[in-house]
Amino acid sequence: MNLSPAAREVLGAVASCTWSGPHRAAPLRRWTRLTPAAFDAALAELASGGLVRRAQGDLFWLTDRADAAARSLFD
Repeated sequence: MNLSPAAREVLGAVASCTWSGPHRAAPLRRWTRLTPAAFDAALAELASGGLVRRAQGDLFWLTDRADAAARSLFD
């Protein structure tokens, strides 16, 4: 899957978590080098690619596809 560098950074940050969710975007954002707008755009990219499922506010869950995509980042 072709992801932007920002989306790969967000996926890599959330991949270090041991659970699939729910995750809160705001606290996770501090573990990246991205601006809030770039982080939100990257999270939207991951959602449109089926890698995360978003809920109201800043909650999101990883999908099964995200596990495989995250694994490929570290291969």
